[in-house]
Amino acid sequence: AAGAFCQARLPAPDPARPTAPPPDPRAAGQPKAFPAMATVGPRLTKAQEEAQKYVDEHRLDNLVTKMMNGVIDAKPEDPKLFMIKFLSDRLSADQLQEAGLEINRRAAVKPPARNASPKR
Repeated sequence: AAGAFCQARLPAPDPARPTAPPPDPRAAGQPKAFPAMATVGPRLTKAQEEAQKYVDEHRLDNLVTKMMNGVIDAKPEDPKLFMIKFLSDRLSADQLQEAGLEINRRAAVKPPARNASPKR
């Protein structure tokens, strides 16, 4: 019938074929900022734990994800410049000055407003 969803029957699992290992219960609810660092064994190395702690403390996974989504959404001609602007917009003038950076925010090109309808 038109508009009906197709329902496929999956074959029964083959008991002789191994399945994926069950998830590690210790990892439940833990963010996976570095999926490549996920362990197969019982625990993370000290360096991995320290890296994950740093990422979590500074919410870097959230920041980088938002930045990448912005780049992908805007598709700027110069993605590196877009990312510099993205990060500098999240710093105070004092933070920028302390880092030896000067940003003229008034001269910076602002991205077009989202969902802006074209004028007729």
